[in-house]
Amino acid sequence: MDFMSLYQKYRPKCFSDIVGQEYVVQTLINSIKLNHVCHAYIFSGPKGVGKTTIAKLFSKAINCKFFSFDICGKCESCLKISQNNTLDIYELDAASNSSVEDVRKILENVNYIPSEMKYKVYIIDEAHMLSINAWNAFLKTIEDPPKYAVFIFATTEIQKIPSTIISRCQSFDFSLITDSQIRGMLIKVCEKEKINITNDALDLLSFLSEGSARDSLSFLEQLQLYTNNTIDVNSINKMFGLIDIRNKLSFLNKIFYKKFDEVFIDIEDFRNRGINFSKLLFDIINIFLDKLIYLKTNDSNLLKILSRLNVDSVPFCEDWLLKAINIAQKIYADIKNSSDPYFNFRFFIVSIINLNKQNSSNDVSHTIKENKNKKTFEISPDGLIDMDKKSFDISSIVDIKEIKFEKNAKLGTNEVNFSNNTEQKKVAFDKTSLSLSLDDIFISIIKNANKDLTNSAMKIFSSLKELCDLNEHISYLSNAISVAFACETGMIVVFNDQLDADYLNENFTNVYFLKEIEKLFNKPFYIVGGTKQLIKKNIEKAKKDNKKYSVPDIKILEKIKENPDPINLAAMEIFKG
Repeated sequence: MDFMSLYQKYRPKCFSDIVGQEYVVQTLINSIKLNHVCHAYIFSGPKGVGKTTIAKLFSKAINCKFFSFDICGKCESCLKISQNNTLDIYELDAASNSSVEDVRKILENVNYIPSEMKYKVYIIDEAHMLSINAWNAFLKTIEDPPKYAVFIFATTEIQKIPSTIISRCQSFDFSLITDSQIRGMLIKVCEKEKINITNDALDLLSFLSEGSARDSLSFLEQLQLYTNNTIDVNSINKMFGLIDIRNKLSFLNKIFYKKFDEVFIDIEDFRNRGINFSKLLFDIINIFLDKLIYLKTNDSNLLKILSRLNVDSVPFCEDWLLKAINIAQKIYADIKNSSDPYFNFRFFIVSIINLNKQNSSNDVSHTIKENKNKKTFEISPDGLIDMDKKSFDISSIVDIKEIKFEKNAKLGTNEVNFSNNTEQKKVAFDKTSLSLSLDDIFISIIKNANKDLTNSAMKIFSSLKELCDLNEHISYLSNAISVAFACETGMIVVFNDQLDADYLNENFTNVYFLKEIEKLFNKPFYIVGGTKQLIKKNIEKAKKDNKKYSVPDIKILEKIKENPDPINLAAMEIFKG
């Protein structure tokens, strides 16, 4: 017997053999039972999920003489189609036959009635490769075909098929096959082929298949030949150039703890060992996604790569993970087809290292000492970042002298005194409902700010930035670049992106955020943000507003912290890290 690949040998022979695509299969079966067979179909979806296979089965089913709930496989029509021994089932590979002349051959053939079958079926694979002229030639026939003709267009890129064609067809979207469905299929094949495979290897192989049944069987066949029918995780790692989960987590922890020399030594080692950088990046994306989902749900059943035992060893916070995944996705799209995946992977690592180090210094340690009697913070002079070099000059927004400040700060060189003056009249806030007007907070801080307090807040801001990488509860500040204004009870920070500013402004009364900020300032403290443009607008409002504003009232924050809204608190309990 001629050799057959596993994916050919185990290609489904009837609808009940299909793995996944339940809604597609059931709809097609119902259409046959109800005698409601359409003249044209589009089967679209990723590679290896059964588009062409189901097209062939459908062509057999509509011609089956004893069809009930499935193909009989025994009648003359079924046997002839299975043996490719009929002229009434026509297949065209549009990847290599995409011209208008190739289509005209089909159109000439369609005028002849079936020689043996009830229906003539035309299966066009890789249909998106057809030329515009070829589609135009198809158009009239697809709109009004003979009653015995059925067209099936299979494609991985439906967006390339003209809308005039799509509107004349019944379209089915094929989905990726789930890991559990692929795993079940592999178990059956391994039993029949007498392949010994561990449970961990089954899980890994199912995951590596990325939803493609055909790929999973191709991988299994390679491993069968490599291992002589005994497959474990180590053999998969060696075969496909992968590293195990412990090494991946160790590598990511080196990035988090800023051991950058070791990170790049590891990358060189990966290269020397022939590690597949595309697969490694794919795994890292899924590790990040696993951690992010776990932070949101606390449900270990949703983990794909990580387990409940090792998910806590991924130390990154939610905000960092979102940004890293965004970077990784863009690079992953390039690395799969890159001639130098090593370069692309190093570029990815440099990008997330830069994300990790943004507005922070690996060589500078910050020391903040709390003086409870004075309610002040002493900042070690040796621990200060030169913020003039790390951020833009606030004078690019407005000359701070343009604002008439109501009071002057009395500060020592290294002492920041944010005194708690609660006896002044408060006009900006409704304390009864604990509602906060963001505009009033901005104007109150601007009108009560001065240069000394702003400069002192800038120094504390540098320490806050250092903590963002380690404490997810203050991650709302991770993309802030400077302090614009500060008064005794609050400050305005500057962002390049309004979305980042909105993220802070929506969460500055988050109970966990308030508690962490209070630890630094020894009392509740307002921190709001905006872009340069937004801050300019608020400066203009402050100039025109003749109403007297005191500093923002921290009693409101105290009440929110002590008596948070129960619904919001419940939500924060769910999503806290």
